[in-house]
Amino acid sequence: MGFDLPIEGDYRRFEFEGSEVTLRVVKTVPHPKYNSVKADNDIALLRLESPVTFGIYIVPACLPSKDLAERALHLNGTMTVVTGWGTDKEWTAPYSSDLKHINVPLLEQSECAHHMVNNPTGNVLCAGSIGSVKDACSGDSGGPMMTLYRNTWFLIGLVSWGEGCGHTDKLGIYTKVSNYLEWIDSVKNEP
Repeated sequence: MGFDLPIEGDYRRFEFEGSEVTLRVVKTVPHPKYNSVKADNDIALLRLESPVTFGIYIVPACLPSKDLAERALHLNGTMTVVTGWGTDKEWTAPYSSDLKHINVPLLEQSECAHHMVNNPTGNVLCAGSIGSVKDACSGDSGGPMMTLYRNTWFLIGLVSWGEGCGHTDKLGIYTKVSNYLEWIDSVKNEP
């Protein structure tokens, strides 16, 4: 049993642009320690029936080593790009027709905890700007948070949760991908 993932290379959800590719997902692997109450270990992998073919509209994002992530990519103020088709504001519908992006800086965990009711765990990154409404929202969950370092795009986070979205006094929470590299490798190497 599987399902089709028809969004690779897609920009406009309701228009055929010629760049879309449908991929068959044959297995979904959620993290074994996922905690839905705390939204901790909020990561899953999809095993595809066949490899992705890269092209002008489908390009890879690299996974950083834990050392590179901690030394250079997770620093306070690092600018990131988050993409998704989610809503623009909390409690609005429908999802966006066009793929959208926001640029948001990473913040220290202590700064994040100061503005959030729920304390984020060490498995997440915190991003946003107090006073700004730039934020991931409903429909963006699981989407990428990337940063450009030495002309290479790195996937450093996945949209996870927030206390609402687009609030000027709140921040966004993203799963810290570098904390899961060993798990990713173990799943990748399964038959």
